[in-house]
Amino acid sequence: VMLVEESALASRLREKRVEIITGIAQQAALAIQNDLLKQEMAEREQLERELQLAHEIQQTFMPDQVPRLNGWELAFTWRAARQVAGDFYDFFELPGGRLGLVIADVADKGMPAALFMALTRALLRAAALEDESPSDVLARVNELLLPDAQHGMFVTVVYAVLSLETGELAYSVAGHNLPLLWRFRTQQVEQFNSGGLALGVLEEIDFEDGVACLEAGDQVIFYTDGITEAFSSENKAFGEERLQMTIRANGDGSAQVMLEAIVDSVAAFVGDQLPSDDITLMVLRRQVI
Repeated sequence: VMLVEESALASRLREKRVEIITGIAQQAALAIQNDLLKQEMAEREQLERELQLAHEIQQTFMPDQVPRLNGWELAFTWRAARQVAGDFYDFFELPGGRLGLVIADVADKGMPAALFMALTRALLRAAALEDESPSDVLARVNELLLPDAQHGMFVTVVYAVLSLETGELAYSVAGHNLPLLWRFRTQQVEQFNSGGLALGVLEEIDFEDGVACLEAGDQVIFYTDGITEAFSSENKAFGEERLQMTIRANGDGSAQVMLEAIVDSVAAFVGDQLPSDDITLMVLRRQVI
């Protein structure tokens, strides 16, 4: 608003004065608007830099080098729908020739999900060193997460422990997409057993343990709902049926071949559509000797 006081002597040139004052007001308004836009752009660029830094920090949380696994292959990918994701994967060596495997999905996006993801990952690693059973690990993490799980924040998780010597895979599921098991001998796809609720929802959840014995050529596909809930331009979901078809078509290949086939299949299905969710995928395969 520009306030102008008019003297009594200005009546003869009023129209001209109003025209000049209107022009001045418009110039001033444009200058103010440009300054506000510059401030907004600077704030947006600062936010973009912070989000990019958060993305890079998230990447450092997740391992990028597979430990030496004699007789085993492990392939993985993590793709954020935005700069900061809620999905994450993890794997770590455990005492007794075992390997811990984690895939998880925080029920949110952006910075809050990233922070909750970092907390969950740290708690899972700590609990895995204290408890033998995957179900006990999830129960312990749930207990520790509850005080910080505010505003409807929760996380779905699959935690598995592989014996590298025997091929026994013990696992427990907390509200997550059930992993799929490709049996090389029978050329069939099996699904893991269901588990308990997501972490951070209720106290004292009973989680179940399951066991799968992996033979030579068998593969386990761990994935988040960014795979099955990827949508095409016709608003159709990729779905588990298409995922299983892709697994059957590539079951005789390596873990990396399987992973790339699934990612390519989802990409071809989605086409030019922007990703609606993060995509995280991990494939474990016992080598054929």
